[in-house]
Amino acid sequence: MGEYVEIRTGVSEIINIANGLRSRGQQLEGGIAGANGEIASREGAETLPRDDDFAEQFVAVYFQKVPGVDGQDVDANVAVRESATKMAAKLTEIGDFVAGGMFAYSAGDDDNATNINNTPRA
Repeated sequence: MGEYVEIRTGVSEIINIANGLRSRGQQLEGGIAGANGEIASREGAETLPRDDDFAEQFVAVYFQKVPGVDGQDVDANVAVRESATKMAAKLTEIGDFVAGGMFAYSAGDDDNATNINNTPRA
């Protein structure tokens, strides 16, 4: 048997929130793409000189191998950029999932109401 679901706000309000999440995810994705490009363009030797004591220590950590979003080892700087991109995509995906779920819930609720209303009365 199914579980009882009670929505205390309107379905349309939840869909609006889901669409807001989706929109924020898309905005974040665009911002991250720009930031990632800017970061990658500044990772050269002129920004991170290899003959500086501090920079040498920093570069060792910055480029160390760590697990990436797909589980494969990548440089730490790449892992951070990939994670940010994945996070934005997941936020968009969550918005889509919630909105789709609410549309399905609403359709099911409407069908059930129709079935109840069409039930012969004794």
